[in-house]
Amino acid sequence: MAQPKVTDLSPPAGAKEVPLRGDFKVTFGGHPVGTPTLRLEPSDGALEPARWDGSTFIVSYSGLRFATRYQLVLGADYRSRLKDLGHYEKRWTMTTEGYPRLVSVFPQDGQSIVPRVGQLSVDFTHRPPVEPHLSLEPADGVMLPIQWSGTTLFVQYSGLKPLTRYQATVSVDYGVKAANIRAQWAFSTEPGAPPAGVAVIWYGTSSPWMPASGTQRLVAIDWSGKLVGTIYQASATQQAPDGSVFFTSDRGLVDRNGVQVSTVGGFRSNPMIADDSKSLCDVVDSGGHLWL
Repeated sequence: MAQPKVTDLSPPAGAKEVPLRGDFKVTFGGHPVGTPTLRLEPSDGALEPARWDGSTFIVSYSGLRFATRYQLVLGADYRSRLKDLGHYEKRWTMTTEGYPRLVSVFPQDGQSIVPRVGQLSVDFTHRPPVEPHLSLEPADGVMLPIQWSGTTLFVQYSGLKPLTRYQATVSVDYGVKAANIRAQWAFSTEPGAPPAGVAVIWYGTSSPWMPASGTQRLVAIDWSGKLVGTIYQASATQQAPDGSVFFTSDRGLVDRNGVQVSTVGGFRSNPMIADDSKSLCDVVDSGGHLWL
């Protein structure tokens, strides 16, 4: 048998941005005699036992370093047509992917009217091997632990103050000064409760019957269409004509500051807020015929 013939390499010679874990694949023109060997130089990665898929020799790997040039060395023994023992060797190089870089942030730098309860996100080219640190200044809100979805970091937050400028900082320490990440950006939050005496219409940002959480974000729009306030409260189901109070799904009566002013009790049905925005009306079935 002649020396082995390699028809394809993956990753190919000279490849860049090679993942830190994956599969090395060498496809031969025909299945060689015996089992070839594959090694890495430098040998700081982990190679699993080889396996075959037809005439393709596969070695899974992991633990490679960022931005590092590696040489792969393939070796295979064979016998010539004269039955002499020969050794085939092939070398090629590749470079692993660089340290993860910052791609985008949300809220964006300079964004205004940002919800006081929401989510910060930071997207990277790859998920960093070390946990990033994310903070807000002033630090007067509550931030939950970091979560990941692919290459994107998410942090749920709450308790931010209205009409306040916040500076966000994300940092990643790779232990390599040239690759470390430190980025800052700023955003401003939405208004809080609308001004007293201004007639508004409240809009919910989610269904009152199927809220995403225990509270719902409600936005107040004045009669010119301008956003003048927001509150976070149990889901609203009905509001007064002037927006001064509204019912919540738990039968509470809440004012525009989100403060419960009373609970609705003693009514046989669900009451309605009258046109004067102060009185409550109740429709009672007297037991007779009802005419419309």
